[in-house]
Amino acid sequence: GIAAPLPEAVPQWPFISADGRAGGFVRPGDPEPAGPDRHEASGVFAGALTEAPRRIACPAPSVPPVFDSQARRLFLAHNDGGRTRLSVVRLDQFHRPPAPLCVLPGSAQQLAWDEAQDRLLVLVAEPGSDTAAVWSGRRSPRPQADPELNQGETGAQQLWMVDIYSFVLA
Repeated sequence: GIAAPLPEAVPQWPFISADGRAGGFVRPGDPEPAGPDRHEASGVFAGALTEAPRRIACPAPSVPPVFDSQARRLFLAHNDGGRTRLSVVRLDQFHRPPAPLCVLPGSAQQLAWDEAQDRLLVLVAEPGSDTAAVWSGRRSPRPQADPELNQGETGAQQLWMVDIYSFVLA
């Protein structure tokens, strides 16, 4: 079972559905056992607000999760190096691991549900977009003598629109 939470597993990123009936929070930390009889209370906890939250069978995501407009599905993003894995879990199936949706290049910064178009929006920082010249906070131009934090192509932020019914990216 889950024992007393460790200091690094303090809840963060509370989220709530548009209708106010479901919600949850994220606890960062290692989902692996911390000892033979102790587990960190980390991961995603969600459910109906009238019930105790349940832990979803996955590690803590990299950005706050988001519900669809009916609060039937919860979308998660896990940054893994230079890519982001998107997944979805149904509210009535928290005991199952989230189903994979797709993988995007770069690191997710924010998820949003587009109710009008019934799709997931993902703001992604492409590789290199979070680096800058030390002197100005801008990547280029820079004086030749000034050190640069990272080499390579200048990245950008991009908004991805994910059609969850056909898993089509736009």
